[in-house]
Amino acid sequence: MGAFKSLTGQDIIISPLTAYSGTIFGGTALKGKNVPYGDEDDEENDAPFPSASLVYTSAKQLYYSNSLPNPEATFNTPLNVRRYDNFIQSGLYAPMNFPTGSGAEISVVSIPKAEFGDYIKPGSVTCDGASDDGEGNMRGNNDINGPIVGRVIYSHGIIIFTDGRNGGQATFRSTKIIYETQYKCTIRPDEFNYSCNPTILKTTRPTNPVSANGEPTDLGGVVEDYVANNPGFAPYVTAVGLYDSNNICLAVGKLALPIPTSRTTDMSIIVSLDR
Repeated sequence: MGAFKSLTGQDIIISPLTAYSGTIFGGTALKGKNVPYGDEDDEENDAPFPSASLVYTSAKQLYYSNSLPNPEATFNTPLNVRRYDNFIQSGLYAPMNFPTGSGAEISVVSIPKAEFGDYIKPGSVTCDGASDDGEGNMRGNNDINGPIVGRVIYSHGIIIFTDGRNGGQATFRSTKIIYETQYKCTIRPDEFNYSCNPTILKTTRPTNPVSANGEPTDLGGVVEDYVANNPGFAPYVTAVGLYDSNNICLAVGKLALPIPTSRTTDMSIIVSLDR
């Protein structure tokens, strides 16, 4: 009998499971403005968010720089060379209009990471009369075929409006990826076929195991493997423990009902852990 059994990489399977929340209301509307930082027209957003000029330049650099003319480019070509990752949410082409005139304004809705989880579920966003088409575009009139009025970056929790609307609180569904790890614990017919439970032993003991002065006496008697020597004996499995290389118990899985081990075939128990 072995008290422990090592698992190999073939005994472990990790599977992702995507879970979606119900509808959530959240987000903070921020104003962006194309003015120099610190200018008298540079408006302040609510703390701790940056000013309007910084919101504008950040959105432009992160999400629109590839779609705008780049006067600093040294490439001798009329084509716009994509030098940045603008976090395009789809492989489908869609025009990305971004106002670049002096004093141009945009609005940005920022959703906290704690609210949208790993990313916002595509196709679930509505905000200020616009909804997303599942491809990263915000479309007006709450119609997925309506005009493009901005962008949504699902993994960042950012909604950008470039048509002059103010944004506001958004409705969306959050996404959380849960990784399920399955451990396949296989018991072969010649393994784990003995029990340390003292009730399986036939024991003859003295009627008075403690002496008159309170000291224990030699129990003596006869101890036999009465049950274990029975050909039909089979221990029952009630729990499976997972241990690390230092024999520290990391998890214990309880079975709904005790299951007898088999002396003729392999028996596999699947332990699932979610994280």
